[in-house]
Amino acid sequence: AHYQAPRGEVETRLAQVWAGVLRREPIGRHDNFYDLGGDSIKAVMVVSRLKQAGYSLKVSDVLRTPVLNELAEHAQVLTRQIDQSPAMGAVELSPIQHEYFGRTSVDQHHYNQSILLSSRERLTEELLRQSLAQLLAHHDALRLRFASDAAGGWCQHYASVAETPV
Repeated sequence: AHYQAPRGEVETRLAQVWAGVLRREPIGRHDNFYDLGGDSIKAVMVVSRLKQAGYSLKVSDVLRTPVLNELAEHAQVLTRQIDQSPAMGAVELSPIQHEYFGRTSVDQHHYNQSILLSSRERLTEELLRQSLAQLLAHHDALRLRFASDAAGGWCQHYASVAETPV
């Protein structure tokens, strides 16, 4: 069989990964993984490097479908879905929060910090409220509320955006 260059993004990326793992170039679209020196250990390496490049593939796919262009059909683009909805409900205290709330000091406000901000532009109360509301909606940590529980310990929870005053 004569050499045919990889076609498309997936075949090209897969050929680059094979070239790195198998230390062979060029890699054609009809090349066979085993014929180029591939084995199960190298298949694991291919899957790992392909994942770093943004594609998902199973080791079993590499072993069962050793021809590059056929294997490329099994690869899937990795998409990372991040939940952007507001965080809600109770959250465990972090170790540093446990330490802070475990102190019996009367002066817990000692760790608060006050600053005065000024603006070169004229700010209206409404513009400031809108800006703060957007910050609260985007940064969940700004909506954390702490309360002591019945046992004398502390807990924290996310207040809803609606119940957080600005």
